[in-house]
Amino acid sequence: MKKVSDLFTAQAYNPWEVANMSNGGAGFRIPEYQRTYDWSKANLHRLMTDIFTGFERLSHGADASAYTFLGTLILVKDPIKKEKFKGRSYSIVDGQQRLTTLTLLACALIERLRILKHDIPKFSPETTYLLNTEVESLEEALASCVRGIQIIQHGKENFRFPRIVRDKDFRGGSKQEEELRSEIALFLSAFVEFIQDNKTEFLAPDLGNTREAEIILKNYREIKQLCKSLNDSKWYAENDCIFLDAKRFSHGGYVSLWRNTQDVDRKDWSKAISEIEKEPEAHSYFRTLMLAAYFCNCVAVTTVITDDETAAFDIFDALNTTGEPLTALETLKPHVINTLNKPQHNGYSGSRCEIAFGEIDEIMATNFPETKQKQDETKNLIITFALYLRGKKIPLNLSAQRGEILNYFNSNISNDEPTKFIEILAKLTEFRCYYWHSKNIGIINNFHNDYSEAEQVKLLCSLINATKTHLTLPILARYWIDGKEKNDFSDFLKVLKAVAAFLVLRRAATGATDGIDTCFRDIMEEGDSPKKFGLCTGPNFSNTILTVSDLKKALLSKLGSRKVQFNCKEEWISNVMDTPIYSHSQPLARFLLLSASHNTAQDKNDPRLLTREGILPGADRRYLDYNKWIGEEYKTVEHVAPNSDNPEGWNQNIYSNPRIRNTLGNLVLLPTKENRAVGRASWKKKKLFYTALADENEEERKAALEGAKREGLPFHKTTENLITKGKRLSMLEGISDVKDWDKEFIEIRTRRLASLAWDKLRPWLD
Repeated sequence: MKKVSDLFTAQAYNPWEVANMSNGGAGFRIPEYQRTYDWSKANLHRLMTDIFTGFERLSHGADASAYTFLGTLILVKDPIKKEKFKGRSYSIVDGQQRLTTLTLLACALIERLRILKHDIPKFSPETTYLLNTEVESLEEALASCVRGIQIIQHGKENFRFPRIVRDKDFRGGSKQEEELRSEIALFLSAFVEFIQDNKTEFLAPDLGNTREAEIILKNYREIKQLCKSLNDSKWYAENDCIFLDAKRFSHGGYVSLWRNTQDVDRKDWSKAISEIEKEPEAHSYFRTLMLAAYFCNCVAVTTVITDDETAAFDIFDALNTTGEPLTALETLKPHVINTLNKPQHNGYSGSRCEIAFGEIDEIMATNFPETKQKQDETKNLIITFALYLRGKKIPLNLSAQRGEILNYFNSNISNDEPTKFIEILAKLTEFRCYYWHSKNIGIINNFHNDYSEAEQVKLLCSLINATKTHLTLPILARYWIDGKEKNDFSDFLKVLKAVAAFLVLRRAATGATDGIDTCFRDIMEEGDSPKKFGLCTGPNFSNTILTVSDLKKALLSKLGSRKVQFNCKEEWISNVMDTPIYSHSQPLARFLLLSASHNTAQDKNDPRLLTREGILPGADRRYLDYNKWIGEEYKTVEHVAPNSDNPEGWNQNIYSNPRIRNTLGNLVLLPTKENRAVGRASWKKKKLFYTALADENEEERKAALEGAKREGLPFHKTTENLITKGKRLSMLEGISDVKDWDKEFIEIRTRRLASLAWDKLRPWLD
């Protein structure tokens, strides 16, 4: 067993020390799974203001506050040394954005110093000597951050290489042997030539029209502008920084920056700085020179180096607090690439796997642009995939997910299945994005040609999302992917309706979610137990999908289990009668009310209640509808008897048991404003309010308002406008026929609504 000290080393390095690891032969490689360089202007601004602030603090002394600490760089020593590359290659697990930016800053400082040097006046020979000595040394230090040097043929020749490349680049010992393709490698290679040619201004090369090319060039221009701002006192005032006045050039710890003239008498340096202070035209140059020295010596990154990539990821997760951790998919990608590049496969480039990864990346970048959004969605995607594949739930922990997904990929993978594995991941990404996330739900129409089918799918997916029942997703995805391959989603719709019916019926009778996730896992999981139904595909995707009939039987068995025991309508209604559904789930209460009211009208035998007997379906009574679900008309759940303790104007037997006022029979659906307007009013006033909203036309509503005034129950002017101008709410029919809103009537209404909901939803399980 290795000692902890053998797993990794960790040390604070300045940029020069990072670049000069391995005796200056360190080459940093950005692996395939890493994101593109994408630092924003805000990131650059923060980094530079942090450096400028530390730089100014150095004038007060060389304590810790004068250093700029920029987080962590985690490197893995590449195990295989490239034959034609004589340096030492390190893969960047964390810190590529930071390291790339620091390298661009080193480039900008070199160019800035060369430009400013032409404008400085002549100094005494002593001062000129000191300056030239430091400038020569500093430019070499900055240059080493940009390029490394390979010693070729026993030290007689050398070849310069860009410090940072991506996985698709190939370093060599000569121009003929190297092959640079990435944007950052091409940029740095061009800058290496600029350094060697001793030119003053750098002409950036054509990097192509990729986003990364655009970001590199844009950020380099921005960094150059920020370097100019070092000498702009107005910029400091606008950015809460302190400008370094020339009078302080010799203060604090600045003298310690001049490493190559440390043996010079301090008096000589004092004379030189005094001479520089008296020449305003030299201030910008000297201030920039001091910043370059500060950059090379006093900017620090904690550099962690290990031989073990797995350890590197775990270290990163433990240390990272503000960065963007690599997801399980991003760390899986290099393993997929390695697998497909083996002789028995045809290579990753241009493969179906590459296309599938591209689809995943595009969906994630477009729909989950924020770091946390992407991290959360990827974690939940991995959970869905694990259940889909093996019927097993895996934790949200990132390290555990990386290990599990890699094990899944490596175990029992035959020649054809790496492609199947990634393509299923891509399809699950697509399914979750469009069917689970409400902001994208309109895209569902692109998959379902039949408008009615698409509307039903959107309604039921919206319900499942609103109740946060995410363990339904592996079940639904199994049939959706099957339907997509067959170009026929009819079975998917049947399963979606069955799952929604099961969810609503079970939770309406139990209230809580306790045990329902286990039901869905049991359906996915394989096993000898009759409680397990094996809907998962299996690690080799060989499991046959359950027929719709068998899936419905599985769901029904969970309704008739010992824990819940709803073997018939009456047993279910009996449970619903005592369930405070509003307390448990408002979306569920709303869906039950829409289901119960769908295609109903007042019962002639008891006008207080609704019925479907003898009622012809009509558009105005089509409540179980996606547009009704997302619309304002029936958007909020309103308590008829207020959900508070013993309000005035209400029968007190309602409040003998706090569950009663939250049961189905005490709830109606109203638009948001109407709900707020009527709130805690008395029964007499609420009855008038509901009656007016259910009236056919404006004149009838005005008459109802006049009647309320005569009864001494006037409404606020705003509420009057809501009543007279609002859309008719036909679902409120029957309220005007209720004389006393009490416990007994709430129970009667709960029973009727539950019966109507059962009649609508239970057939979806047959």
